[in-house]
Amino acid sequence: MIAALALAATPSAALAQSVPDGSSPGRGPQPLWVPDPEQATPESQDTATDTVEVAAPVPVSSSAADDPSRVAVAHWMASAARDAGLPGELPVMASLVESGLRNLSYGHADSVGFFQMRQGIWNKGAYEGYLARPDLQLRWFFDHAIAVRDARVGAGDVTYGEDPATWGEWIADVERPYEAYRRRYAQRLDEARALLALPAPAVAPFELGLTVGGPATPVVDPAADELSQRVLAEPAITLESRSTSDLAAGRVDPRVSAVLLEAVKISPLSLWVLQTGHSYYVAGTRRPSNHSFGRAVDIGSVNGEIVSPRNDAARELVLAIGKLPPSIRPTEIGSPWEISGPGYFTNAGHQDHLHLGFDDPAGSDAAAAAAAAASLPAGSSKPRCRWSWWPALVK
Repeated sequence: MIAALALAATPSAALAQSVPDGSSPGRGPQPLWVPDPEQATPESQDTATDTVEVAAPVPVSSSAADDPSRVAVAHWMASAARDAGLPGELPVMASLVESGLRNLSYGHADSVGFFQMRQGIWNKGAYEGYLARPDLQLRWFFDHAIAVRDARVGAGDVTYGEDPATWGEWIADVERPYEAYRRRYAQRLDEARALLALPAPAVAPFELGLTVGGPATPVVDPAADELSQRVLAEPAITLESRSTSDLAAGRVDPRVSAVLLEAVKISPLSLWVLQTGHSYYVAGTRRPSNHSFGRAVDIGSVNGEIVSPRNDAARELVLAIGKLPPSIRPTEIGSPWEISGPGYFTNAGHQDHLHLGFDDPAGSDAAAAAAAAASLPAGSSKPRCRWSWWPALVK
């Protein structure tokens, strides 16, 4: 019953639609719930029959009130919670502590998402693919919050949850942090109420590619950071402010950076968007875009000319990208042209830019592999060709 309530509570019914097969980050055991918090033990944290102890919450370095997308997320969570018969502040308080109201793609161990759910335990069954489905994360929170309340009411505490002073403990029984961190949720009640007192932004929370990302100072793989810094320093790559911020904050997949560094060896580029500013979904669908995970880039001009069917330099670049080493060859190569080969596609929405993206999450060695593939240093701003195999590709 709660699954239907949670899905119906989303701002658009389309949020409850399934993502395509193969889009989930991984698989794990069937999730089960044990409502008695006294039953959890450190030894049980990786099993499906007990809940999970987590480490310290991800620190948040800036106020959620300053970010319209996170204010929108707070309103979305609260509205859905009320429709499910829960206090609106409850999921907002939890997410403020766990992720700063961000759909984090990383965390302690394999914890990800707004509520730092463990992928090895929860990414299956009713919650499979939850990192790319914020509605499933909210369903998970509602399922467990209601289970806790029902267990307490069944044990004789018929007014459980009515006193806001107890909401922090309620959340702690859902999230199961280490004992030292249980009090942190209650400390966010005033902040949650302040966020919900703000006007809800006109934009829906998942129309912006801002809900998947990280705090201002995420933990970044040194190899990935080196690639990002090279892109930032490359004079032949023109960046607007949002793309600059994405690279500087470590939100860009190292394979994307490596592709850009290889592409600019052929021709100067001007980027449209990396993560921030792109819609959460692929246009016209309810399939999460790879941009939202920092795994894609849109290129607006090549060799100083806007991408169009008449831009020969852009077409030659697209052909060359299809011949990149497997470690950095995009699985999505969108352009204005019909080109035969894996990953190539064209449609009306890609007549004025190139889209390069990766469907699969970066593996643990992706940054090192990408750095090796893009081993040459940044160069000048002039068009140039450094790929030894380039002439053979464009004959």
